[in-house]
Amino acid sequence: MEPVRIFVASSSEGLDIARSLQYQLQDIGSVRLWNEGIFGLGRTTIESLEEAVRASDIAVLVLRADDLLISRGKRTPSGRDNILFELGLFIGYLGRDRTFIAYDKSKPAKILSDLAGVVVAEFDGSLSEDLLTAVGPACTLIRKAIRRATQPTEVWHTSWHLDKKIYRERLELRIENDCQIRGRRFYDEVGGERRVYAVQGFRGKGFDWVEYHQGNGAGGGALLLHHIGTGKLRGLITAGHCDASILRCYLNQWLLDGTQESYDPKWLLKMGEHS
Repeated sequence: MEPVRIFVASSSEGLDIARSLQYQLQDIGSVRLWNEGIFGLGRTTIESLEEAVRASDIAVLVLRADDLLISRGKRTPSGRDNILFELGLFIGYLGRDRTFIAYDKSKPAKILSDLAGVVVAEFDGSLSEDLLTAVGPACTLIRKAIRRATQPTEVWHTSWHLDKKIYRERLELRIENDCQIRGRRFYDEVGGERRVYAVQGFRGKGFDWVEYHQGNGAGGGALLLHHIGTGKLRGLITAGHCDASILRCYLNQWLLDGTQESYDPKWLLKMGEHS
C-alpha cells in the first residue's frame, strides 16, 4: 500500500507540538505540516486549504487554549478560530473517523458540543522540554485509529491492453457502515508512470458508484461497478474528467484479490469518445 497522507495543523504557538506529532507519526505515513508549502503564492488561503484537503487521507489538528473568548459576559479559553474552521473543513471532506484532535490538556480549550464523537487524543503540553515524549501516548491512539480508518476491506484488480500498451489497475476500497466507499485507485502503465487517485463513492443494490481524482484535483473520472458474481465486477469507466478535452468510456472486468479465475487482459470494450 501507498503511505497514508497525514496533514497536521496547529496555531503558530503550537508549531513545536505539530513538529513532534510529525516525528511520532512518520512511521505510519507521509506527514505534512501546515507551514510546509501549503499556502502558495498567488492563491487565497481557502484555495490552499481545499487543495490540502484533497491531498490528505488523514488530518490531525492541535487544539489548545490560544485565545480567550468572551460570550454572554463570560470569558472562556478557546482554540484559535482558524483551527476550528479547518477542523470543520476536514471533517466535512474526510469524515470524523479520519479527522483527529490532539488536545493539550495543560491549556484546555472549550470543545464545541457539535464535535461530540470526534476522536480526542490528550497530551500534556506543559512538558515543553520533552514534547516528543509528551505527545507519545496521543500518537499511539491516533496511530491505531488511522489503521482502523485506512485498512481496505476489499481490493480489486484488473489489467488490459490498449493499442500496444499494457495497463494494470488496483482498487483499495474501504466500505463504511453507511455504505460509503473510500479508498485509492492505482493506475499503472507497464514500463511507464503510476498515477494514484483518491476514491469516494457509495454502494447499493449490487452497484458501486465511485468518483476518483488526483490530489491536486487536476484529473480523474468515475466508475460504475456492477457486482456480476462472486469476486467479480463489471466496470463502466468514464475517464478524462477535468484533465482532458475528450471524455472516454470503456467497459472492463475486475477481480477480487485472491480470486482464482483469470480472464483475457485484452478484453476491454470501448464504448465511445466525446469531445
